[in-house]
Amino acid sequence: MRKYSFIINDRQYNVDVLDVSETYAKVEVNGILYNVLLQKEHKETKTQTIKKSEFVMDATTKARTTDHPAQVEMKQPGNIQSPLPGLIKKILVKNGDEVKAGQVVLIMEAMKMENEIQSTVSGKVNEIAVKEGDSVLEGDTLLKVR
Repeated sequence: MRKYSFIINDRQYNVDVLDVSETYAKVEVNGILYNVLLQKEHKETKTQTIKKSEFVMDATTKARTTDHPAQVEMKQPGNIQSPLPGLIKKILVKNGDEVKAGQVVLIMEAMKMENEIQSTVSGKVNEIAVKEGDSVLEGDTLLKVR
C-alpha cells in the first residue's frame, strides 16, 4: 500500500493506493473508497523521415553525389554508419575508392523503401564492413573511410 498527500487549491488530500490491476485501482481519498478506471497513456511514436536530396553526377569519380553532405551524425570519425535498420541492397564503392562527403556509397532497403546512404566524410574507403544482402541495425558501421 502506498500513501500520498496532495494539496490541491489549498485543500489537503490523503490518498492511500490499496490495490492496482491493469485496468482498475482501488484508492482511499480522505477516508472515502474509490474504484478508479485506469486508461493506458497513448504515446506518440516519432517515425524517422528520410529526406531524398537532389544529386549531381561527379565527372571525375562517375559517382552520384548530393549538393549537401549527409545529415547523419557520425559516432566515430571516418566511419559511415547506418541511420536506421535495413537490408544492404547495393554497394556502390570498393576498397581504395576515393569518396567525398555527401556521395552516395550504398543503397539500403528500409521500411520497404530503397534509401541512398551518403558518405559523411571525404577520404579513401579503407574497409567495407557489410556485403550485399546483410541486415544492419541503426548505428552499425557500414564503411570505414580514412
